[in-house]
Amino acid sequence: MSEATVDEKPQRRRWLGTTFKVLFCVLAGLILIFAVLANLGGSSDALKKSIEEFVAENTGYDAKVGKLNNMNFFHDIVLDFENTEFFRRGQIDVVMTAQKIQLAFGFWDVMARTGKIKKMNIEGFRALPETLMDKSVRVDSLAIVDTESGPRMESVGLIGDRSFSVSYSMESSGLGGGKKYSFGRERDLSITFGDASFAGHMKETDKKGMIFENIEVKIGEKQLATGDIVMTREDNNVKTTGNIIMKEHGTDIKPDISLHLKGQRFGVSKIDGTLNSTQFHTDDFSTGSGYDSFMNVVESAFGAADASGTAGLELDAGTFYRGKVSEGGYKGPLPLKGWRIDVGAIKKTP
Repeated sequence: MSEATVDEKPQRRRWLGTTFKVLFCVLAGLILIFAVLANLGGSSDALKKSIEEFVAENTGYDAKVGKLNNMNFFHDIVLDFENTEFFRRGQIDVVMTAQKIQLAFGFWDVMARTGKIKKMNIEGFRALPETLMDKSVRVDSLAIVDTESGPRMESVGLIGDRSFSVSYSMESSGLGGGKKYSFGRERDLSITFGDASFAGHMKETDKKGMIFENIEVKIGEKQLATGDIVMTREDNNVKTTGNIIMKEHGTDIKPDISLHLKGQRFGVSKIDGTLNSTQFHTDDFSTGSGYDSFMNVVESAFGAADASGTAGLELDAGTFYRGKVSEGGYKGPLPLKGWRIDVGAIKKTP
């Protein structure tokens, strides 16, 4: 027993010594790497070129950075550049510009993919018509700002000739220069576009689910609709349910529909399912209604899409009202004109 114990001690010492040597080499290597990263930043032409190549690889647009103020890699990853121009691949005509782009992330947050960000400030973005959408796009500012009610990501600008604003609540941690921002599992969202506005509270149920609570849609000061929507990702489609009340005439809608996605990106190839309603009033969707005004605003920016080949919706109404006259129940196709409900094309129940 004593000989075995004596033999084990040198082995243990050799093992501990090897471990400490490995740890020392790893630590020294990391210190060297971080020292190099800390000194790689600056505003050189080579760094400016790396930003242009990154934009080209990830957006499909060629880019030219007018002025690089700063680019750092450690201990924060920082991008600060101005007067950037964007071109369609292989062309020379400028289709988008950005006066200022400032981004900052903690190095370890990027490595761990925490989603936290230290700074975001984009100013003076412009896109020509038929670049991002049919109309021209102007983003005067998109930034994270601290307000009395907490941090928010806010943006203002124009789509075509109509102004828009977006405000999205965030969470924060840390103080001073170490303050970081992130989107929580619950957040408030408000959007205005021209006279139309949308507000609601969003809750993530899991990685595949989202609940929109306390939805309020308005035209000017007039309340158009309220309700809740639940969206759940199921393989290549999004199941949508909920309860919506149209405020002008009292139509209630409980959707049970599926949005079929195009591959991995959120592009919709088909919409099908049923809109259930205990009472459906055509006046809520007719010409001159609040719904009509809301759709006019939406179409002015995004165009009137043709849904004839992508939508296959049914309406199941307990009582169907055309004007003030009840036509009894209705169960059958829900015709669309563009993305609008075309109540004039709904046939009477046989």
